[in-house]
Amino acid sequence: MVKKNYLMLFQVLSVSVVLNMLIFNTTDLLKSYSLIFYIIIIIIMFLTIYRKSVNINIIKVQIPWLCSVIFLFLSTFISENIRTSLSFAIAYAVLIGLFFLLSLQTDWHKGNVIITFIISCICVIFTFFPLINDDLYMKIMGALYTGTDIVVIQHLINNAQYPGITSQTGYNAFFISLGIGILSSRLLVVNRFKWIYIISIVLYFVGLIFTGKRSLLLANILAIVILFVTTHKKLTLKKILLYFCSTLLLLLLCYLAVNYIPQTQTIFEKFNGEDVSSGRFSLFKEAFNLFETKPLVGYGINTFAQISPSGLDTHNVYLQLLAEVGLVGTIFIIGPMIYLFIFSLKIYRLNFGRCQYIALSLYIQIIFLVYSALGNPFYNTNLFLAYLVFTSMVLSYYTTKRKRSLEN
Repeated sequence: MVKKNYLMLFQVLSVSVVLNMLIFNTTDLLKSYSLIFYIIIIIIMFLTIYRKSVNINIIKVQIPWLCSVIFLFLSTFISENIRTSLSFAIAYAVLIGLFFLLSLQTDWHKGNVIITFIISCICVIFTFFPLINDDLYMKIMGALYTGTDIVVIQHLINNAQYPGITSQTGYNAFFISLGIGILSSRLLVVNRFKWIYIISIVLYFVGLIFTGKRSLLLANILAIVILFVTTHKKLTLKKILLYFCSTLLLLLLCYLAVNYIPQTQTIFEKFNGEDVSSGRFSLFKEAFNLFETKPLVGYGINTFAQISPSGLDTHNVYLQLLAEVGLVGTIFIIGPMIYLFIFSLKIYRLNFGRCQYIALSLYIQIIFLVYSALGNPFYNTNLFLAYLVFTSMVLSYYTTKRKRSLEN
């Protein structure tokens, strides 16, 4: 039996995880918090091993993640920039350690989801805020951000791309996506007041459209379709009508927004622009050219911006990994994600089809994998952290259920 004071450590860890996801580089104090966050994780890891309050068992699906950590450390020796690659490998190892640690217990799930949902609500509210009172919004953001950040925020607002309470539309869209995932997974398990969740999801989608992040909009649509099709093997007429009406409601709100809110016209013009890739295709070509020169092991993790002619990241995790760690490294890093996704889908369909947290985990995995094709969530500590936190829910539920079945 796990002691109550030890379970409190998991709650502390859960809160520290959520707080770290809130680091939007607003002040030097918050920037330094990231170091404190890593220290907290390491301390709790050592306490877990030392006190042996929790049975530590590595399951098959976790082994590829361990292999990816080992590979990254070995690959630093052939990196074009050993210091950069080693720093990334250390941070990656700590986050994977957190991933394993959170997989040991389920007690932190509810608290973490509640806090994350509150964060997503704040993001949605602040996404609409400039439409209501732009001056007040900029005053609030001016108190949170300084220097170039506030200039970037003003530029985004002028171009009808809304960063919410964050400094980047990508951050905002990702946290709104977490909220959509929480609402969608909750919709699967509730029997009353479903219309409240449906309306909330529609409002969240409108907020997501306002960020102008097309890749995350597509990712959320795919995630919802996959999740609900997987859940409802046999769709009744009532459920079909429910989803159809929800879709009509979303389209109606989009129509009203385009015709009665001038700012949204710029957003939809971006969706119909001449360069739908926003200049990404040239970056994709750079990544592929670098991959061709070193196809097996690449130039070193997290070195693409330093060795590419443009000096920018690719906005495609898969191509960037091919250039940095080659085909071998890409298999070691992406392989565990694909394996975990297949494992999660199997667990969800066979055993816990009505479990909110398993559904939420599956949703976030879809979001992350799709967004990786047009963004860099793997290279962003906050986004990769969010992915690991929610994917660990599948493993913690699986290990807990397996342990109970063995005891019975």
